[in-house]
Amino acid sequence: MSIGVVVSSLALKPLSVIWFAQVANGILLPIITLCSLLAVNAPNLGQYRHNLLGLAVFAVTLMLSGRPLYLAFN
Repeated sequence: MSIGVVVSSLALKPLSVIWFAQVANGILLPIITLCSLLAVNAPNLGQYRHNLLGLAVFAVTLMLSGRPLYLAFN
């Protein structure tokens, strides 16, 4: 709520704020997914590694973030 008050008091255009949020999500989603995949594959967790499923999720996040980023900058 306080972030909304600050953004609205700065007289920013709502469309530019939404565009920035879309770009930030598109950049951060694959990074967070990759960090999660690396954390799951930590050697101290034992023999249960989720590489195949984790790589599939990472590929999907790249596709999900790639299209909005492409559309945002074109």
